[in-house]
Amino acid sequence: MKKLAICCSILLVPTAAMAQGNSYYSKSSSLRFANRIQVLQDSSTIYGGPETISTPSWGYPKPTLVSDKAPNVDKGVYHMAANETAPEYRNLTSTRLSSLKLAKVPEQFKATIMTYGGLLTYGGDASHDDGYTAGAYIAIPSATNLVEFNASYSNIGFVTAGANDLKQTDIAAAYTHYLSPNANVRGGMHYVNSTDDSTNNGNIFFGGGKVYDGVKWHYGADVFYSMYSNSDQHVGQISLESGFGTGNFYKEGSYYFTVKGNYIHPFDATVSKLDDHYLSAGVDVSYSIPYWKTEIGGWLGREVMAVKNSGMVVLNLPDEHNIGAHASIQRYLTDDLFAKISYKYDKFKDVTTMMHTKKQIGMLTVGGHY
Repeated sequence: MKKLAICCSILLVPTAAMAQGNSYYSKSSSLRFANRIQVLQDSSTIYGGPETISTPSWGYPKPTLVSDKAPNVDKGVYHMAANETAPEYRNLTSTRLSSLKLAKVPEQFKATIMTYGGLLTYGGDASHDDGYTAGAYIAIPSATNLVEFNASYSNIGFVTAGANDLKQTDIAAAYTHYLSPNANVRGGMHYVNSTDDSTNNGNIFFGGGKVYDGVKWHYGADVFYSMYSNSDQHVGQISLESGFGTGNFYKEGSYYFTVKGNYIHPFDATVSKLDDHYLSAGVDVSYSIPYWKTEIGGWLGREVMAVKNSGMVVLNLPDEHNIGAHASIQRYLTDDLFAKISYKYDKFKDVTTMMHTKKQIGMLTVGGHY
């Protein structure tokens, strides 16, 4: 039974990673970096979706004008197009109604709080049965820093009769410091508490940085080091990504394209009979209009015991994943309240059955800025 748990345990905790880089403009010295810190407007990206530092925003609070003369418009319908660097008054057809009006950044940044839950299903050749996961995420921003916390619980069954469910709690924390309006560094830790002995008390450390220009482009790199002391398995990973945005399409919509690559190296490959090197690459595309955002993406290659979403998601099973795809749609119900539905598909080789099978995850997330 212990052997089964070691082979079949898996962490599939969906969690959030805030996009960073606000498109608001500010001349305030106390908020000098706020023009690129998008911690207010862009909701989190859950497991199965891309995390980019410059994902276009689609919902904005009503700005306070710097000018003494406000344009004569219905203030209930104006918004800022997702690809713009400063808010402009527009009507619902996105026609410009005045000359450029710069908006002030709010005096205090709002925290983002999210709750999420999802169901997991597996193919007939998998050793896993159905499962579920649930958790909560909070991001606390300031003018030059962002602190993130996530806690989640997962319960995944096994096909074998009499096998106990895998029960796992995950806690993650990250800190981001904005070096300038166009660069940041980030570091953190992910802790695993599991009924599986081989991955219980697992520790994943991560760090990285990004450079970017609002919603125009970004480049980023992250390094991860996973330590599973109970099984003497240590895994290193390097993730690289780059992206660019383009806009002014239907209803002032904006596209953002992100290309990602991963290299995974098990330092103790003989422990789990793994290879020395694993490579994968993928592409994500998002499309944003005010109050709406859709995402699709996929990847190909080889991944094992991978770390996802900038350290917030960890797959601690030596199953070899080869293909992945995801899609999501998100809606801002108000300027501060949002909901997101997402779907993720993975094809992998089950380490226990030695058969190629599939995994599917459906997620619902509700959150807001407070």
